[in-house]
Amino acid sequence: MLIALVLVLVASALIFFYLGREPMPWTLRLRRVQAGVAGKAEWVAPDAVVDQVRRDYLEAVEWLGGAAAGIALHGAHHYLMGRFLARFHMIINHTGNDKRIHFDGVMTMRHHVQVRQFSEDGSRCIVVDCQTERRMESRCSNHEDWSLGQDLGDGAVVFQMCYDIAGKRWKIEAYIQELPPGWCNRVDVGHVHFRSQLPTIIGRDF
Repeated sequence: MLIALVLVLVASALIFFYLGREPMPWTLRLRRVQAGVAGKAEWVAPDAVVDQVRRDYLEAVEWLGGAAAGIALHGAHHYLMGRFLARFHMIINHTGNDKRIHFDGVMTMRHHVQVRQFSEDGSRCIVVDCQTERRMESRCSNHEDWSLGQDLGDGAVVFQMCYDIAGKRWKIEAYIQELPPGWCNRVDVGHVHFRSQLPTIIGRDF
């Protein structure tokens, strides 16, 4: 039994070596749950890793709130990466355009964060942020007497997180989608499926 375990560890190390990818410190401690069950099987990381993902995600969300309010625009590389970082810079460049109408919005909510579906090497995962008490307060800087408050209800949004080895933290890499209403009330919590193309039949279409 011990020899078999050693062989598995050696084989895993060789695979990462030949693929040229540095394994995460927790790669060999990932657990496969619902193995063999289509649409439900996924990798789960140790509790300490899950807690760090949740903590780093909430810190990134808090920083994004400050950036949206113009309080802290620097430090994006500390919280964001990949497609999400590129989109952040695109939005910031657009907001610097003097010809636009300046609308500012502050969205407040309560976060109930689920960390799910780690990649096989443990470097990526998804975060399902079930948000309650969502409210948007919008103002127009060109018309100081104009404001709008909106109750957005509850919702769930999905982000992809990636671990930055150099920074030793998880960063938001991509926004995936907003889930249908009631997703977080499901008994099985649901399993998010990634698709490169949308199905031809959507909603009530047959």
